[in-house]
Amino acid sequence: MVAPHSDDANLCPELLAGRKAEARRAALARRAGCDPALGARLAERLLAEAPPRPAP
Repeated sequence: MVAPHSDDANLCPELLAGRKAEARRAALARRAGCDPALGARLAERLLAEAPPRPAP
């Protein structure tokens, strides 16, 4: 997987595209196993503890 901070200047475009696609597939596979309700509960908790600032 290619990290955002990696030096990919020395990688050919085809190799870089392949690594990015691999990273996307891995991220989608991880996300598929997640329960959407967990994200909703986390957002609810974070907003309760640190609500957004009012608009100016």
